[in-house]
Amino acid sequence: MSGPRDERTDLKAAAADLGIELSPALTEKFSCYLELLYRWNTSSGLTRVDRADAVRLHLVDSLTALPVVRDAQALADLGTGGGLPGIPLALLLPRVEVTLVETKRRKCSFLREAVRELGLGNCSVIESDARRLDAGGWDTTIARAFMPPQEMLDLSCVLATRRAVVMAGPSVDAADLDIPSHWSLAEALEIALPGGDERRQLLCYDNVTR
Repeated sequence: MSGPRDERTDLKAAAADLGIELSPALTEKFSCYLELLYRWNTSSGLTRVDRADAVRLHLVDSLTALPVVRDAQALADLGTGGGLPGIPLALLLPRVEVTLVETKRRKCSFLREAVRELGLGNCSVIESDARRLDAGGWDTTIARAFMPPQEMLDLSCVLATRRAVVMAGPSVDAADLDIPSHWSLAEALEIALPGGDERRQLLCYDNVTR
């Protein structure tokens, strides 16, 4: 099971632009993931992104978070949907325990199938509203357009994580956010996705009480 040849080529080139070298085996895993994502999409409502844009807007977008989560030991991807960015990060970081948190049952069925097909022994799925979780031993949380940054940070405090990463669009101004006092903005990275003109931000907060 594999995607179009130029899709894999585009992924390797875009990853290289981000300073990430993908082996042929890992590139094939990413291609397998996209095949699964779009095979399940009609019945599970996993994405509205056209397959032609999936490498850039799903995979490459997820890969941009690698520098700020590579030191995590246990990462929770809140509101993961179709597994983004959690599954790409789990593929890249086999020593990091990644938990995919999703409330919709059909999406969770897909996530479990993807974890099985990809052989992701470091990845698990929790079917739950992220807002109802208790602290689960995660040291890092990440969310991609899941909820407003303030809510995500409040939730991450309940989960007792030491770092929270918000993947945001270019219109979010970190200086204007009403951030809880126990969080400190550690990094605010502006990113241009290779292969297009889309811009992203990574807002990385450290918990000053930890």
